Amino acid sequence: MFCFPKEFCNCPGLQKLDLSWNFLTYLPDKIDNFSSLSNLDLSYNRLIGLPPLFTRLSQLTSLDLSCNALRSLPEDFGNLFRMNRLGLSQNRLATLPASIKGLSWLTRLEASGNGLKSLPCEIGRLKELRILNLSNNQLAYLPVSICGLTKLNELCVRNNGLRALPNDIGALLSLKFLNLSKNHLTCLPNSITNLSNLQELVLLDNWFVCLPDDLEKLRCLQVLYVNQDMLIDPEGVIQRLRKQLPRQAVILGSLPSAEPKEKTCTVM
Repeated sequence: MFCFPKEFCNCPGLQKLDLSWNFLTYLPDKIDNFSSLSNLDLSYNRLIGLPPLFTRLSQLTSLDLSCNALRSLPEDFGNLFRMNRLGLSQNRLATLPASIKGLSWLTRLEASGNGLKSLPCEIGRLKELRILNLSNNQLAYLPVSICGLTKLNELCVRNNGLRALPNDIGALLSLKFLNLSKNHLTCLPNSITNLSNLQELVLLDNWFVCLPDDLEKLRCLQVLYVNQDMLIDPEGVIQRLRKQLPRQAVILGSLPSAEPKEKTCTVM
């Protein structure tokens, strides 16, 4: 399907609409006629932009725009304030609008595989966020405000250009899964040992000179992925980690299949 079906325009009470896996390049200008839409799946199309009235779909709670060709989002995107699940992966976004702070009920944000070079500090206002996927972008740093996402359970920043983490990353006390693989990190903030609920930590393919001395504080840690051949004094570090961490923690060295598969699932 190459065009938005005209017959849908006669369904103003429509609540769920799945137009994924088509060849749509644009949406109708009067998209706001669908004022009752709560679930909208537009993934796997060829959209290059959204119409100006798109942000009037104020009943949306779930929106999947993954796998399109979007270069930007409307500046007033935050008007979709009822949103709790948002899929933006595999587009061409260089940044996110500051108005994203208006999505105060958002629990899941998938934004992997874009060209994101920075994040607005307003992302720290998404206080209900549980899952944040920023993998495969071009982020060198994360905004300090991200440390305010105290309900976050999963954070994936795999395959960016990260050179450092915010010093207060340990404030993410609800975090259970943290993937930092394939970046340019040389050390971790000492506060990372405050992540008392962390169960899985992925550190593969970085440039670590050292690791925190008191990783034994990560009492819930079950799996730690680290490249043995990318550490200074690898034998000493691995031996120390095995002594420090709980017995249930598994330390994996530089194995071809060591890195876990990226956690992904549909937004809808």
